[in-house]
Amino acid sequence: MDNEGNDSEGLYLDDEWQQIVRFLPTGWQDQARVEGAIRRTMRNIPDTESLLRILLIHLAGGCSLVETAERSRLGNIADVSSVALHKRLKASGAWFGWMSCQLRNALSLLPVPEGRRMLAVDASAISEPGSTGTDWYVHYGIDLRTLQCAHFELSDYQSGERLDRYPLKEGDICIADRMYGSVKSAAYAMGKGADLIVRVKSKGLNFWDNDGEKIDCQRRFASLSQPGDIGSWPASIGAAAPHRFPGRLVCIRKNMAATEATRQKIHRIAARKQKTVSQAALNMAPYFFVWTTLDQCSADNATVLHWYRLRWQVELAFKRLKSLMNLGHLPKKDPDTAQAWLQGKLFASLLLERIHAEAESFSPWGFPLEGAQESVA
Repeated sequence: MDNEGNDSEGLYLDDEWQQIVRFLPTGWQDQARVEGAIRRTMRNIPDTESLLRILLIHLAGGCSLVETAERSRLGNIADVSSVALHKRLKASGAWFGWMSCQLRNALSLLPVPEGRRMLAVDASAISEPGSTGTDWYVHYGIDLRTLQCAHFELSDYQSGERLDRYPLKEGDICIADRMYGSVKSAAYAMGKGADLIVRVKSKGLNFWDNDGEKIDCQRRFASLSQPGDIGSWPASIGAAAPHRFPGRLVCIRKNMAATEATRQKIHRIAARKQKTVSQAALNMAPYFFVWTTLDQCSADNATVLHWYRLRWQVELAFKRLKSLMNLGHLPKKDPDTAQAWLQGKLFASLLLERIHAEAESFSPWGFPLEGAQESVA
C-alpha cells in the first residue's frame, strides 16, 4: 500500500509539473545547453526538466541545498548531492536570465529608445541569517529593453549607493532615484558618455541658469498652475567650471490626491524623526521633478517623465524577490552563485506571476482548452 501511495503521489506531482511547463518559454530546454546550465551528460540528473524541477525546489520552495537534494531523491526526480546542486545553480544564472526575459516580454513590451541601452538602477538592504539589522546591500541594474539583470553587486552596509558601482558605457540612459541625485553621479555618467535621468531632492542640489544665477525652484515651478502642467528649465549643477554640468529640470504638477499623499508622508517622516515640518517642503509637495542631461531633441519633457516611470521596474524586481520569494537574507557568499541565485529567484517570481494571471480565469478541469476562444461579453 505504501508503494502504491507513493506512486499515486508521484503521478499527481508529474501532472502538476506539466501544467507549470506550459508557462515556460519556447526553446527553454535548448537554451539551457546554449547558456551552459546543463552539460551533454550530467551524473544523476537525467535531463533539463529534472534540473529545473530541482532548482525550483530550492528557489521557489525556500529549501536549503541539502533539503532540496533530499526532496529530489524522495520525489524520484534525481539522486544528487547538495554540492552538485550548488555547481548547477552557479552555472544557471544566464539561463534563468534568458527565461526571465522571455516571460516578461510575454506579459508586456516596454517602449524604450532604439539603439540605446536604458538602465534602471537601485539598491536594497538585505541581512544575513540571525541579523537584527542591515548587513548587505544588493546594487541592482536592469536593462529596460530585456528586463534582465545588467549588473549586480554586493556591498557591506557601510557602503553607500553610488552611481559609479554600475558600469555605464557611451550612449546609455541611466535612470535613478534621489539617492543618486548628486554632482558625483552627473560627473560619472557624463564622463562615460552616458545620459542621466535622476530624481533630486529640493534641498539636495543647487541649480544654476544659463546666466549663472541660482534657480529658485519653488518660484519657477509656481508657473505650473494646473495638475498635469509640465515645464522645463535649463539647469546646471556643480560649483563652477569645469565642475559644473549642464542639464535641465523637468517638472510636472501633481493632482490633489498625489499632493495630499506627499504632504502626509512629509508629516509622518517629521514625526518619526521628531522634527518640525518646514513650510518650504509643504510648498514643494505639488511638484514632481527630475534633472536630466538629455536635451529636447533627444527627449521632450513628457518623454523624460515617461522614461523615469520605467524605473519602477527595478522596484518591482526587488518586491518580487523580497515579498514573493522571501529574499530576507542572501545565503550565497560567492558573487557568481549569488547572482545566479538572484536571477533564479527573479525567474521563479515571474513564473508565479504568469501562473497567477491565468488563475484569474479559473477552469474547473485545471487547465485551459487549447485554441478555445472565450467571448468577451
